[in-house]
Amino acid sequence: MPLIFASSLLALPSALARYTDITLLDDVSKAIGPGGLAYVPINIALIAFFNYSYTFLQVRVCVCVCVCWLCVI
Repeated sequence: MPLIFASSLLALPSALARYTDITLLDDVSKAIGPGGLAYVPINIALIAFFNYSYTFLQVRVCVCVCVCWLCVI
C-alpha cells in the first residue's frame, strides 16, 4: 500500500501538467518525475511516511479491537 500511494502522489503533478499551461507545475513534474533529481529522495520519504501511517493504523485498530473484546468478557 505505501508504495502505491507514494507512486500515485509522484505521478499527480505530471498528470496535472498535461492538462494545464502552468510552467511551475511542468517544472515540478520534471523534477520529481522518474529521472529527476528529487525523485528518489521524495519517493523514499513518501514510502516511509505512508508505511509508518499504515502500520500505526493497523496496530491501533488491533489494540482497540482486543481491548473492546476483553471488556465484553
